[in-house]
Amino acid sequence: MAETLHAAVGTSPARNNFADVETIQSLLNQVPTDQGGPNPLLDADGICGPLTIAAIRRFQQIQLSFSDGRVDVGNRTLARLNDFDRDPAVGNPVKFQEFRAFDGFVPADPLRNAPPWQMVPIGGSKIVSVLNPNQVASVTSRNEHVARVLFLGTAVQIFGVSHGTTLIKLRDASGRVLARLDVSVKRKKTVRTSFFFVEDNAGHATNRSISEVDSAIAGMNDVWLAQANVEFVKKNVTNPLRFNRNFGTEVRFTSHLAGVPIAEHEWDIVVAKRDFGADFNVFFVTDYEDDISSSTDSADAGTLSFQKSCLCDDALGGHGLGVVLAHEAGHNMGLGHDTTSPANLMGLAPADTDKKVTRRQVDIVNP
Repeated sequence: MAETLHAAVGTSPARNNFADVETIQSLLNQVPTDQGGPNPLLDADGICGPLTIAAIRRFQQIQLSFSDGRVDVGNRTLARLNDFDRDPAVGNPVKFQEFRAFDGFVPADPLRNAPPWQMVPIGGSKIVSVLNPNQVASVTSRNEHVARVLFLGTAVQIFGVSHGTTLIKLRDASGRVLARLDVSVKRKKTVRTSFFFVEDNAGHATNRSISEVDSAIAGMNDVWLAQANVEFVKKNVTNPLRFNRNFGTEVRFTSHLAGVPIAEHEWDIVVAKRDFGADFNVFFVTDYEDDISSSTDSADAGTLSFQKSCLCDDALGGHGLGVVLAHEAGHNMGLGHDTTSPANLMGLAPADTDKKVTRRQVDIVNP
């Protein structure tokens, strides 16, 4: 991804902002000497002195047949310099890696030639570790209006400034790129969530209690807040939510099953009482059934995003309630099951340890 400038660098009337000068110095140092690069290499110190201006002139003369000594925003000199901005070498030992588990970091994807990625909240910060940092002389953000960076020696702290994306680069003393990191700074998205404890007129009622609501909210936020800046907040709690009918031991999702009378579409009957002002409605039921057979229990919960509603079992097959609802919340925010990526939250049957979400998933739920 090409480097950009906020203002011109070099001869007057250039503004020579520190970060812009450092960018040009680093780019010049990547140009071979016989193609117009400086000899000796420039100090990438952000100070535009006579050596830097002379290096700009020499590069322009050899590459572009003019030498005004200035690199303007978006002009030919900058474009040509970007041609020499090399990707990190294969096998390069300096790498960005996760600092804390489930904190919004996604590793590099060699198949797509994609660098690692980190989500950062506006007004907050995240830390990313640096493997083999001894060669690192500087760290830069392509767009400091989106995110600023601070090199901590063995890690980089990234501060979210405004909504958008940027590219973080680690460079050695010559300006060579050692590692790249994509960064997305995200606004806070709030999901107002209402909870219902279902009971019928025959004494069939969920075994869950109001005391589990706060831990359910915490479980969803444990996944989505740190990785996507999506926060779930409690809106309303209805306990009990009574129905003047006998559901039996199961509440069935039957509207898709052939031959089931409309009067027995129990999902529709339940979610008709949802909180229409909520972003997500969770109905706790004795047992949720998503097929015609009552002899098998094939799902712990189910969600229809257009109704903003989820039905959730009492018995979750050993899974934690927070992770189950985090998975269903993903469906509620528009995600399908992921059958191609490594184990993650939106797999067909994620384990409680599969709390990772992908960059694509984050960008869908919180663009």
